[in-house]
Amino acid sequence: MSDKSTMAAMSPSKRRLQKELTSLIREPPPGVHVDEDLTSQNLTQWIVHMEGAKGTLYEGEQFQLQFRFSSKYPFDSPEVTFIGGNIPIHPHIYSNGHICLSILTEDWSPALSVQSICLSIVSMLSSCKEKKRPPDNSFYVKTCSKNPKKTKWWYHGLVSILLIECKDPILLEISNELKMAAVRDKNISLKLLLAAAITAAEIGGSEVIAVHNQAKFEIESKGKTKEGLNDLVTEADYRSHCAMYHSLLEVFPSITVISEETSKNCDKIAVSNIKDNINVLNDYDIKDEIINTDDITVWIDPLDATKEFTENLLQYITTMVCVAVKGKPVMGVIYKPFETKQNSSLFWSWTNHAISKNLQILHKLEDEKTPILIISQSHAGQIYNVAKIAFGKDVNIISAAGAGYKFLEVVSGNATAYVHMTAIKKWDICAGTAILTALGGKVTQLFDQQLISFSPSDSKVLQWGLLATMSNHAWYLDKFSNI
Repeated sequence: MSDKSTMAAMSPSKRRLQKELTSLIREPPPGVHVDEDLTSQNLTQWIVHMEGAKGTLYEGEQFQLQFRFSSKYPFDSPEVTFIGGNIPIHPHIYSNGHICLSILTEDWSPALSVQSICLSIVSMLSSCKEKKRPPDNSFYVKTCSKNPKKTKWWYHGLVSILLIECKDPILLEISNELKMAAVRDKNISLKLLLAAAITAAEIGGSEVIAVHNQAKFEIESKGKTKEGLNDLVTEADYRSHCAMYHSLLEVFPSITVISEETSKNCDKIAVSNIKDNINVLNDYDIKDEIINTDDITVWIDPLDATKEFTENLLQYITTMVCVAVKGKPVMGVIYKPFETKQNSSLFWSWTNHAISKNLQILHKLEDEKTPILIISQSHAGQIYNVAKIAFGKDVNIISAAGAGYKFLEVVSGNATAYVHMTAIKKWDICAGTAILTALGGKVTQLFDQQLISFSPSDSKVLQWGLLATMSNHAWYLDKFSNI
């Protein structure tokens, strides 16, 4: 099996570890090298050898670090301890090898790596002014858990102080590189993120198709919806989630990604490398924009219209990705994996930058005097009665499934408004909101008429209904406000 095939067969966690191991072997930090023989036997447990830097209290001393990685790495920090006969005598290192360093616990980020940890520990040792154990060493060693990650540490801004106090020229350079890397990791290209979002939606759709083509697949219920229906989840939902969620985070490890589903059996799903898929935008002249990752939230729906998927109503099925900046949805991708009509399966937009070519040629309704409402099949009766009161007999009502499908019906002119009166999840509506608003439409809550925020701290459920229109939005809101 080729190296590429071997990598593709690995879980996302092990693939990340293999990349880090290769990088550490090829370009080790000064005084650091990994035990290749032991690591090749077990990729989830590493031994790293470290030498005290010249001109420091630890010059010439040899140390060993043990790294243990869980299946959740890099989203879960590794367990790191000093082992062997020479545990560094340091105010933040206990005699059992446990290390008081914030990036190993609460300040851990998926953007960090084994190399980042090693550099921080080298810097920590090199800045030491006096060799001594922590004042509570004896008590801690007698009472602590074997796993240092179970300790509730109390930090004193240790990492930043260490990097500032570092005097050795080589270590100063390392510190500066760490700081610059942190800045770089926090700033990403939105053009690259758009390309990744498009590719993620497509590979999620491929997983959905693969499950559909199986003779049988698993179907579970997450409980009941407010309409009393089973909230279904299938093998296709999980597989699509794994492919979309982990492919995005592998390229942009510091972004916040919110998905409808949780990771289940993701180690069985080969995650595609979508880092260099900028070619999906080759036909578009798009000016890039660089944004801090703290301002970005990515919402994904791995399979919209799960119930209809189980009923083989495949026209309603979509996979969706949405990028919100400071809570405002600016990028939307909706992919219809079972669509066979040419140029009708993939739709995307980036507000004020570009829209997919099939969205550029949509027709407008010639006669908007007769409202055409597209509504959810799950509560069609309720909206039908309300709509008749609001608009009289001159209203057409279409019931359909899938929020992504209904948004596309509005932007394509097959309906004048998408109306939803009960609670709805934000991953269902974020991508559609981004596309519709990029085309000049408007989306608000139905009953309080407010715009919808998609920040990670906001509720993931929209409680006040939904109204999406391409025009005459205020008129529709007024009609419903009189009910």
